[in-house]
Amino acid sequence: MNMVNQQDILDFFETKDISKDGKNYVNFHSIRYAFVINLLRELIGDRDQSKIKLLDIGPAYQTVMIRHYFPDLIINTLGYKHYSVQLRDNEKHLELDINTAQYPKKVPDFDEHNIILFAEVIEHLYTSPKFVLAMLYKYMRKDGQLIIQTPNAVAIHKRFYMLMGKNPYMHIAENPKNPAHFREYTANELRDYCQKAQLDVEKIYYQNYFIRRASTSHAIFTKSEPFLPKNWRDGLTVVARK
Repeated sequence: MNMVNQQDILDFFETKDISKDGKNYVNFHSIRYAFVINLLRELIGDRDQSKIKLLDIGPAYQTVMIRHYFPDLIINTLGYKHYSVQLRDNEKHLELDINTAQYPKKVPDFDEHNIILFAEVIEHLYTSPKFVLAMLYKYMRKDGQLIIQTPNAVAIHKRFYMLMGKNPYMHIAENPKNPAHFREYTANELRDYCQKAQLDVEKIYYQNYFIRRASTSHAIFTKSEPFLPKNWRDGLTVVARK
């Protein structure tokens, strides 16, 4: 089976009726989306997809994409509803502000899943990952896997901006249902939080998979990638197992 690439993702969404902002979002995340599909293929392997439950946290365009590449998966969702995602007959959505995790007694029961995709969400939460991962632990089957994706807090461009006396992090947004980044993390921090949640970290990936505006500095960073430490790349993916 051929690896999915950025162009495959762009071609798929070209046929979808999504807003201009949505297409900009898809373009920005297109390399990351391809990475997610290829990683899921690796984790699922030759298992019967109809018997696998995947929980997609923060349903949006990636949910539509995953259904396309894995049509037999049972894909439940958690978080706020998104206009692009419609439930199928055998699927469930749990409408939940994930920050509720800081109040364990308020955390509702939900199905257990083989795989949880927690992609580009953790940085939007003001609640400690200690509580969030404890909640996700409840929603995992024994031997289930958790994929965490988040921007790398110590990527090279952020180090560069700090050296220039600039804050590399965005302002906290005013819309509580579409917050900006409250906190970004390093791989070691996520490893520690996973261990505290009784999750074993199996793999950590560093990838430059965000499409930014063309600029001299970004071009330099991209061309320098082979010569720089991996943990200076802009994207971070952690795979952990229960």
